[in-house]
Amino acid sequence: MDAQLRALADPTRRTILALAWEDGVSAGQLAAHFQVSRPAISQHLKVLLDAALVSVRKDGTRRFYKADHATMADLRDQMARLGGSLHEDAGGKRRKKKKKKK
Repeated sequence: MDAQLRALADPTRRTILALAWEDGVSAGQLAAHFQVSRPAISQHLKVLLDAALVSVRKDGTRRFYKADHATMADLRDQMARLGGSLHEDAGGKRRKKKKKKK
């Protein structure tokens, strides 16, 4: 989960995931959406691949990247469990806000 969260910390990578959510897209297609070089996009894709957040499909010499829905669902579930665990550790109670003195 740590690798996925580090990968998602970057706004460019989050946008890449959104663009690759439905259909496979090439690095060139992704680069057209950003004002960064294609090598920079390739580096972002490597981080996403290493974190298993995207998968790659080869078609001849081209590669198409698609968000890995299973990994994203697993990450969502882990975060939900973590949130539930934190809520239980706190006794299921919310802190009361302190009133400000006037």
